[in-house]
Amino acid sequence: MTAKREQYVAFMDPEERIARNPILVPRQKDALRHVMKTGEIRSREYAAMHGVSESTARRDLQELILGGWLRREGAGSASSYLPGDLLYPGGGEQRVPSADGSGEGCWSCG
Repeated sequence: MTAKREQYVAFMDPEERIARNPILVPRQKDALRHVMKTGEIRSREYAAMHGVSESTARRDLQELILGGWLRREGAGSASSYLPGDLLYPGGGEQRVPSADGSGEGCWSCG
């Protein structure tokens, strides 16, 4: 990451970075908030949430990958889109769901 981008990521809350980003469309912002809450999103889920085709969903998610917001794990229909460096710098500060399934987890567990 460049020094300017590192400062941007280090000093601003992820929610605020999402809200202030002028490039992201509202459905991409919603998807990022969903990833922050649940830890992942799939293209089929994204398409259903926003009433778009799966190809549009994949294209939107690919833009988020290129921007550093998400990273993809898996291939084909088994692909999951997980938080990238812009959501959680270094990937180590990812939200981990709680064991009881309540969704309230910690930011840097284990």
